[in-house]
Amino acid sequence: MQVLDASGRAIEGRRLSDPITADSLRYTVTWDRGNSDLSALQGRPVRLVFELNHTELYSFGFRA
Repeated sequence: MQVLDASGRAIEGRRLSDPITADSLRYTVTWDRGNSDLSALQGRPVRLVFELNHTELYSFGFRA
């Protein structure tokens, strides 16, 4: 997963998440080997990009 700014540019440090391999309803996405803090993005419009390979995305929630 990637986090982009409102214009579609990659946000430094959030260009590509750590691989997601779990089948879970409550999985926390991380970047930089375990960092899940997105508080610096609070109040800013962002775009989320999901890249799926032989999988289905049932739902997601986002909290900064």
